[in-house]
Amino acid sequence: QARGQKTFWVGDQEKLAVTAEQLADFKASDAYDPNSGKSALSQWSSAWESPEVAPEAPEAPRRDVRDILIEEEGIKLTAYPDAGKTAIGVGHQLKEGESASDITESEARKTLESDIQGAYDAVDRLTKKFEVGEIPSELRDELMMMAFQMGATGLSKFKKMWAAMKNQDWGEMVAQMADSRWAKSQTPERAA
Repeated sequence: QARGQKTFWVGDQEKLAVTAEQLADFKASDAYDPNSGKSALSQWSSAWESPEVAPEAPEAPRRDVRDILIEEEGIKLTAYPDAGKTAIGVGHQLKEGESASDITESEARKTLESDIQGAYDAVDRLTKKFEVGEIPSELRDELMMMAFQMGATGLSKFKKMWAAMKNQDWGEMVAQMADSRWAKSQTPERAA
């Protein structure tokens, strides 16, 4: 939640980093004055204090990209229609010459490894193409999963996202990801 900050940026707009649940808790507390003439958000903003984080607090373990992709795509051992093409396994779209016959889970996982490597390769090519420089490994994982889903061509169309990444403007980068058909209508839950 904005990495412990009071606000975050979406484009050129500064937004408060407060959830509906937090605001409801604030309104139920003694700090909220319904007769002050100020909105609950304004009062919350004035009363906000940086959350206490123990320096040795462990970070949540990173989930493996394979687990995430399997959760999002599922493992289907029989071919199925996918975005006008035929897919099998963990979202693997069959290429010309590949068979649509049933596969084993082991074969699906082997193909998944190959597809993940291909998606990472696409991210690395696009990072060079857009002259982004080095990116955090977590971001590389996220971009790989986008490339896995929409292919290198689809990912390359996020030109404003790549420009923001090059400038290390992470808020703008996220805003550009969110301001897309991919995030708004194609797969909003997955994009979120």
